[in-house]
Amino acid sequence: MKGASLNVSNRENRRLVVLGIDIGTTNIKCCAYDQFCNVIGEAREKMTIINPGDGRHEIEPDILWNIFQGVVKKCLSNSQLTAADVTCLGISTLRASFLTWNRKTEETFHNFITWKDKRCEKLCEQWNSSFITKVKIAF
Repeated sequence: MKGASLNVSNRENRRLVVLGIDIGTTNIKCCAYDQFCNVIGEAREKMTIINPGDGRHEIEPDILWNIFQGVVKKCLSNSQLTAADVTCLGISTLRASFLTWNRKTEETFHNFITWKDKRCEKLCEQWNSSFITKVKIAF
C-alpha cells in the first residue's frame, strides 16, 4: 500500500508530457505536448522513397527506423526532456504499407511496400470486377 501511494505522489510531481509521432510517406514528425496540449518542442525529418520503376514505391526499413529514432531524440532535446519525462506516446503510421520479416532472425525480406505501390493494380482491378465481388457488394 505504501509503495502505491509513493508512486502516485511521484506522478503528481512529474511533468505530464505526451509525444505525438506522425510517420508519413515522405517525412517523420514528432511533437511534445504538455498537460495543457501546448507544443513544447518538435522535430521532423524527410524520408526518401525508393521508386525503382514499374509502379513500385518502397522505403528501406533501417532508414525509417534510424530517422524515427533521430526525430524522437531531437524532439526530446528541443523540449529539454528525457525519455523518462514522457507519460504517453501516440503514433500515426503509413496507411496500408507493409513489411515482412523472419521472426527468428528478425531480418526483413524486403523494403516497406508503401500504399502508393502499383504492382498489384491490375490484379486488384480483376478482383474488383469479378462476379463474386459484384455479388458481395450487392448484398
